[in-house]
Amino acid sequence: MLVFTGVLFLLLSGVLAWTTTNSNLTQRFNEYYNAVAAAEAATEKVFARIARDFQNSGVTGVDGSLSSYGSLVPTPGEVSDWADYEFDDPSGVPNATYAAKLTAWQYTDLNWKYSGFKGYASTYRVISNARNTAWGHNITSAVRQEIQIASIPLFEFGVFYALDLEICPNPHDMTFNGRVHSNGSIYCEPSSPRIVAFLDHVTAAQKILHNNSPNDPNVRTLGTITYQAEHDWNVSSLNLPLGTDNNPTNFH
Repeated sequence: MLVFTGVLFLLLSGVLAWTTTNSNLTQRFNEYYNAVAAAEAATEKVFARIARDFQNSGVTGVDGSLSSYGSLVPTPGEVSDWADYEFDDPSGVPNATYAAKLTAWQYTDLNWKYSGFKGYASTYRVISNARNTAWGHNITSAVRQEIQIASIPLFEFGVFYALDLEICPNPHDMTFNGRVHSNGSIYCEPSSPRIVAFLDHVTAAQKILHNNSPNDPNVRTLGTITYQAEHDWNVSSLNLPLGTDNNPTNFH
């Protein structure tokens, strides 16, 4: 009986030890990934400022502000939870984010989803370390991200529309050899049996729709539409550097 009781006690101790270890691992796992998310938030804050400066002042504005990006970290004034986090750059400077320029402004292949694009671009690296000071495991997580800012020559596109683009051919087929982009929506409704063929990437900041525009009163039977490369909607708007915004009146 005593032997049996001793075995049960050992088994119980083992189960309790396993439960405690598993709980600690789970807490460490959660703490690590929460810190990763915090570090990513710090890098994204810098990226947002770089994007704003680039839109407003070009690469000169980004380079001129590069030293100030190091002071950008999430703050409790933005979200109260950040009061529990400590942010450092890789050298250990508190309340700091590392930001550096990796490549000079030059005409090169662009690093994005759509192959074959060239433009003027520079690449920047941003690194943040984050630690949750309210949790007990003292885990620091680091995130490193790189961003490429770029200016794309307008003539990289076969068709570029700042407004909605309507493609409704009749009585002939249409083939687009170059890239097509709209900062609005693309309405494509060839009349049957007409064919519209896109041989390169097609993108729209809003939607790509196989019907007529709401402003088009014509009724058609849809023909054939083919895509031989990417065709994506809800992509980023490609802003033309005219005036202070992409207002159609300014373009006109």
